[in-house]
Amino acid sequence: HKDGPDVLCVYGRQRVKNAREANKRGASIQLRAVVQRAKDPAELFGMVVAENAVRRTYNPMAMARDILRLMNWGRSEKQAAVVFGCSEGTIRNRLALLDCDETVQKAVQAGTIGATLAFREFSPLKREEQAAHLSKLVEANTLGGAEARENVKRLRNGAANGAAAKAPVLVKRMRTRDAIEAA
Repeated sequence: HKDGPDVLCVYGRQRVKNAREANKRGASIQLRAVVQRAKDPAELFGMVVAENAVRRTYNPMAMARDILRLMNWGRSEKQAAVVFGCSEGTIRNRLALLDCDETVQKAVQAGTIGATLAFREFSPLKREEQAAHLSKLVEANTLGGAEARENVKRLRNGAANGAAAKAPVLVKRMRTRDAIEAA
């Protein structure tokens, strides 16, 4: 109601939207609800994250941005780990993705390279080196697995092209939800 507290639907937003639309068209649909009070925006955000994590797989870059958002509200790595249902190490690794160059972040977002390769091998490099090393991996067609890790190490140690002696094998990765929706 107009003068009452703000109400935010955290769980079942689609059900509420669909029920409202059906009721506009003459139906008489009522939904059960459980009202909970949240202390602050971080708690509400944690509820939304928990609900969304159950329904879909989290793209590593989206997860990293959401972790940072939660931590900007004053939550610790330990608290973020509880909200996201993972270890504190995973929280740190996801945050390391945000330190990567934009081209590396886009490659992780698109599923071209894995998050593990990005935070282990690319994040320690300077940003300008990351883009160059990524393009060399793409040229060598080694974007995943041990071969990609070895090639990044070779590039860091000054190898001209980082390519392995044997013919590189392209590791096909599943497309992410974002890549599928973009297509």
